[in-house]
Amino acid sequence: MRTAEGSGLIVTGVARNEALSRVVLGSTVDALARRSPVPLLVVRNRPRATYSHVIVASDFSPASRHTLRTAAALFPQAELTLFHAFDNPYPAIGGVDTTKVRADGLAQAEREAEAFIQSCELPGDVGLRLRTWLEHGDTGLLLHAHGLAHPADLVVLGTQQRRGVLGLLLGSVAQRVLEMAENDVLVVPPEAA
Repeated sequence: MRTAEGSGLIVTGVARNEALSRVVLGSTVDALARRSPVPLLVVRNRPRATYSHVIVASDFSPASRHTLRTAAALFPQAELTLFHAFDNPYPAIGGVDTTKVRADGLAQAEREAEAFIQSCELPGDVGLRLRTWLEHGDTGLLLHAHGLAHPADLVVLGTQQRRGVLGLLLGSVAQRVLEMAENDVLVVPPEAA
């Protein structure tokens, strides 16, 4: 795609099924999200202004590092938030205080987020103005709820490099976010080798 057209970004809309009152991605958007060598912007809402708040979903992987750097480069004036949904660090079995388990999970996520941000070596003041949003729960559901409250925000997520048959899969978390998000979504492919 990029070689033939020379583009650095693909922008597409999505169909809305009025009978079901939900957005339907469609096979073209799904194929682009899985195979595009350049970022794909999936527009769900009519644009009203530039994106002033960008949420970058992260699992603290190397692919997430590339995704955060890409978002910072594409939206240098936007307010950036690094989002990470965490799980309990250990099972909450009988007699264990679930509030403590959740607090331990948050503390662990805070440490991981700090180390991740340091490892990104972000340009200029990006690291200083980057906010974090760490929350316990399901990534898709949390971002869906956020989109209902803040439809003008942009959600950015990365995809993992996969080979063979797995290369046809987008990744379960990325796929769910793409399907569930109320916001526009920017899908960032893996960094070129």
